[in-house]
Amino acid sequence: MLEQYVPGGRLGSVWKVINTVIRIILVVGGIASAVFLSMMFINVILRYVFSRPVFWFDEAIVALLVWYSALGTVVCYWTSEHAVINFFIQYFKKPFKVFFMFIPHVLVFITSFLFVIGGRQLFAMQIKQLPQGGIPFSRAYYSALPMIVMGVMLIILSAYRIVEYICTPKEVFLQRFQKLQDEGGMIIE
Repeated sequence: MLEQYVPGGRLGSVWKVINTVIRIILVVGGIASAVFLSMMFINVILRYVFSRPVFWFDEAIVALLVWYSALGTVVCYWTSEHAVINFFIQYFKKPFKVFFMFIPHVLVFITSFLFVIGGRQLFAMQIKQLPQGGIPFSRAYYSALPMIVMGVMLIILSAYRIVEYICTPKEVFLQRFQKLQDEGGMIIE
């Protein structure tokens, strides 16, 4: 992974706060991953060897996996470790390169509002349902709430990226793109 550009001033201070939150999410995600994989392993052994599975493990695994996926999406967006197909950008002139490097952040910003809106509607429907699968709380807390949290976090991160992009000299982004092209990598922020 290419070293991230850290702007100076207040924007750099905000970057450090966001990066700290992302690191905490990484630790929590690692722990969640270890827990749900262990629970799956234990439950498979209990189910197929002893014919005595823990009935609430399946629902707990789903809950952890949904939260893990939602927060993982946020981490992937921030660290730019998601899949990006942009090799065609090298054939455009500078203004188009700058535009195509900026527009994904705008699209993430807009679509993240849809996650929040949809998550709120789903939460309103699911909170009325009784708990299922042995977990003592409604599915809204591990189905709809992660969508809302992910949407809000993506709104914040994409808004930051948009402001960062506006305030940063475009040559910084173009140089990073060229460096990636020279190295054969195609992932840009």
